[in-house]
Amino acid sequence: MARFPRPFHIRLMLTISLVTFLGIVITAAMDIKARSTIFLDSMRHSAISMTSNIADGCAHYLLIADYAALDNYVQRSVTLPHIKRIQVMDQDGTPLSDVSVPDGEEKAVSSPMPEKFTVTAGEESAAVREGTDLTVLKQIHAGSLLGWVRIRYGLEGLGEMQNQAIKNSIAFSLACLLVSIFLISLIIRRPARAVSKLAEFAHNLPTGRGEQFPVDRFSQETEQLGEALNYASRELERMRSNLMDEQANLQNALKQRIQAEAELRQFNIGLERRVAEEVERSREKDAILIQQARFAMLGEMLMNISHQWRQPLNDIGLQVQEMALLLRNGELLPEQADHYSDSIMKQLVELSRTIDRFRKFNQPVNLQTGAIMPIKTIRDTLDLVSSALDEQGIRIRMTGTSEVPINCSPGDFSQCLINIINNARDAIMQKGVPGGLIEISVGLSGQGRNLIRIANNGVPIPDDIFERIFDPYVTSKFQGRGVGLGLFIVRQTVEITMHGSITAHNTESGSEFMMEV
Repeated sequence: MARFPRPFHIRLMLTISLVTFLGIVITAAMDIKARSTIFLDSMRHSAISMTSNIADGCAHYLLIADYAALDNYVQRSVTLPHIKRIQVMDQDGTPLSDVSVPDGEEKAVSSPMPEKFTVTAGEESAAVREGTDLTVLKQIHAGSLLGWVRIRYGLEGLGEMQNQAIKNSIAFSLACLLVSIFLISLIIRRPARAVSKLAEFAHNLPTGRGEQFPVDRFSQETEQLGEALNYASRELERMRSNLMDEQANLQNALKQRIQAEAELRQFNIGLERRVAEEVERSREKDAILIQQARFAMLGEMLMNISHQWRQPLNDIGLQVQEMALLLRNGELLPEQADHYSDSIMKQLVELSRTIDRFRKFNQPVNLQTGAIMPIKTIRDTLDLVSSALDEQGIRIRMTGTSEVPINCSPGDFSQCLINIINNARDAIMQKGVPGGLIEISVGLSGQGRNLIRIANNGVPIPDDIFERIFDPYVTSKFQGRGVGLGLFIVRQTVEITMHGSITAHNTESGSEFMMEV
């Protein structure tokens, strides 16, 4: 700014001229961009249409597997306007033909070692600009996907058009700049002199004590500015007399504001204390509800164990009664007694294992250490719930191909699994049709983690709660059947304890949950 001219009219003239020049340049740039966009869009549509025609031609040769004729067809097609290179691949991306026209030459050349191209599944067509080239990718269809064709088009015409438009814009901008400087200098020179005199009067206003300036009537602007300065001179004296009164009022207002701020701080302290109390009460209530949900799940597990024990206990009772009958009749042989004893002990051992699994499930977390294998833990959990599901006509199908250890307790993992199975059971029972099925599969994801899929053929997740299915207090069950904390506990356990993720989505037959841990 030190080298910028000090007179205002010169600065104004240069500023207006510069703004005019920039406006013309920006307008020209926008025009060039718009023309380039139109040219590029036209070229893109033409390239896509030409690529579709070439893909249709390639489809015939791919159907009859005549690759020599396909290569001849590609060599003829590469001579079309703007085409630089044509690549034809099968549906796996293996190159079948690669023909290009080198820069500055007219004869097409086939690539001796065409490169393999990676295609994206489900992508039908795409057009991508790469520098001065436009590459178009198109699927080759003839009832089914036969392969891909990729064509590179040249955009040399776009650069020539842009260069010519830039030259024209620069010439026009310089001409407009010179004309605007000449016209502005003629208009603002005389008013600038009047403004200089008014500036001198304004500089003396603080000591003028109401003095008036002889108004110059040359232009409306300078006349209005002179009258405004005279009015300011009169008002300045009046404002000086009122300043002391306003200062006193300001001091009184400041005292009142300080008092109000003190009261507001006291109110905020009380409000923060009340908010903290309410948050603590809310956390206690959430802890109680979560504990209630866990107790409810334990009750369901005890019911499942009772279903699982009923048949073995009936078998043991029948065998004991049969032994007593044979003993009273003197028909019990030592071999029969050993057979009955072995059978009863096997069933008692299995009942004892059920107790061990239930005790391990409810073991405190701080006593559970090490990693677990998901397939074995899933099978142990299914042993606790399979009997109750069988009585409700629900089958469980499990498959496991591969797995990696999970750093969590068996109880946490089983709790997540049982919560999801209970939701699947309720969805199947709500659907009310026979043939209920819960499918569980275990495999590895692309990141090398366990991918556990739990699907059912019950009713799908309602749309109104789908986005909030893992939030607390969200449930699709009838009132009194649940508090909506099961899936919330599952998400907290999977994300915080197992450092994994869980998602849900509806399928054609029901719903599905995916855990990656």
